Amino acid sequence: MRRHRQIALLGFPGVGKSSLAHHFVYKQFYNEYDPNIKTNLYYQCVIEGEEYDLVIVDNAGSDQYTLNHSDFDTSDAYVLIYAIDDRQSFEMVSKIRDKIIVI
Repeated sequence: MRRHRQIALLGFPGVGKSSLAHHFVYKQFYNEYDPNIKTNLYYQCVIEGEEYDLVIVDNAGSDQYTLNHSDFDTSDAYVLIYAIDDRQSFEMVSKIRDKIIVI
């Protein structure tokens, strides 16, 4: 029996969420960037003998979208992404983390 899991990628616009997701699923980097598109990527894997269908939710680039979207409620896991050269993106991840903890 396959298990279904949803993983939300969250972070400040332009930090590389789409690129990381694309690389994970397709093993190549994603060069195009549209900050207004929310996409779901699908990936099947086996972890410790269990089959999983993963839905990787790559949210739209808006910081308001990131902080208020319902993906917080429906996801099984979260990947918080920030740019090491952008302090504001790190501060956004801290806010997102605080919001996730209350769920």
